Amino acid sequence: MANMVNKEEYNVEKHILIANNSYLVTLPAQVTNTGVDADSNGKKILKAGTPLTGDITKRGTAFTKVNDNTAKAILLHDVDVTAGANNATIVLAGCVDKLKVDSTTRALITSDVVSALSRIIFVEGSEI
Repeated sequence: MANMVNKEEYNVEKHILIANNSYLVTLPAQVTNTGVDADSNGKKILKAGTPLTGDITKRGTAFTKVNDNTAKAILLHDVDVTAGANNATIVLAGCVDKLKVDSTTRALITSDVVSALSRIIFVEGSEI
């Protein structure tokens, strides 16, 4: 009788913070797939570090991807929005390592975004 091998894939959660949670303010929120292109597998993935705009006082309204001075938060973890809006964690204040952010997403963190997100410190720490 042949040995059967079960193969399971586990997603490793991407960490974009530079330090432990010593300086971190997050909230649960909805994010939408507006402006998110499908990847080669047909999935629409909003990447960790994506600047977002929305209204934190209107919790039922989904945040959307931006790269300008309307940014209110950034996304803490990758979120699959293929089927539409999905639950997420947004960062309102903290210390983010830009080198841990996907290079395409890093390009969205413009000087306008950095200025708009004055409670988030963006540094270039390490890629570990």
